[in-house]
Amino acid sequence: MSRSRLVFPGRLLGAAAVLISGLAYAGEFKAPGPAADFPSMDSYYPPAAARAGQQGTATMHVCVDAHGQLTEPPTLAESSGNDVLDAGALNLANAGNGHYRPATQNGSPVPGCGGFRIAFKLRGSAALPVKDPRFPTIGARIEKLNAEFKRRFEARLTPGDPDYAGAMMGDVSRGVPAAMREYSRNYSNFISEIVGMEADFLNDIDYLQESPDIPEVERKVFQSVWPENRQAIVVNFREMVASLRDLVRISDEMGDFMAFSAPRRSDPGESGKARGVGDSQTPPPEDPQITALRQRAKAAMERMQNAMQSR
Repeated sequence: MSRSRLVFPGRLLGAAAVLISGLAYAGEFKAPGPAADFPSMDSYYPPAAARAGQQGTATMHVCVDAHGQLTEPPTLAESSGNDVLDAGALNLANAGNGHYRPATQNGSPVPGCGGFRIAFKLRGSAALPVKDPRFPTIGARIEKLNAEFKRRFEARLTPGDPDYAGAMMGDVSRGVPAAMREYSRNYSNFISEIVGMEADFLNDIDYLQESPDIPEVERKVFQSVWPENRQAIVVNFREMVASLRDLVRISDEMGDFMAFSAPRRSDPGESGKARGVGDSQTPPPEDPQITALRQRAKAAMERMQNAMQSR
């Protein structure tokens, strides 16, 4: 099971991807392991552990029949060192019943036991459960909602493109005070719009729990999973918005500095009179305040990009 990413992507929560690798036995016997349709590892990364930045690898021991069905409850062969992550790994191993690749002997499926690792590694993604086999109807609708959200977001992105801020911060000569203030105004409006878009998007997903045409079995499972997943998405989104607002503040400060503090360039004619023929034409060093603003802008951009990539 895989998860869809939101168009933007935070580093903080985003909730994480879990990487699974099988442990194969030597010889002609190959141990069982997760199949291609195994449940989404993202769904089972405990949100509390993700928010706390906790990572770890647990090794599970499973026994399955020739059809990939568990023949006994999975057990923890090696702890991750974290009880919460171990519980998440056990939940995932149990949820994978029927989605295991059976053991093989000389290439033929046979009952067998084996181990595989579940590595909970944070990469800052707060993903959407769109391919969870436990609620396929809801997952398909979330995927459509996400596609529409992405379309609306990208349609609005251009006037407040974050790359514009990065360009101005990287080369002060390209950002005159008026342009900086205009950017701040446009981007403030952009932030307000995407906050509203995100709220509408989450409300639409919330409504799926009440939609009368959703199978009751799917509804109950989704209701047990969605609240924590939703909270992870919200925390991630707040991280991104905070970074965007930092960029607006920095843009305002840069505009003010350039308008009132930055020295004006001398007239070329006067400059020629003041310098001797052999004088250096090296430009003066950048003002420390501009350097500090650029560094803050770069940090804010990195935080925002991490948030965008995590969803």
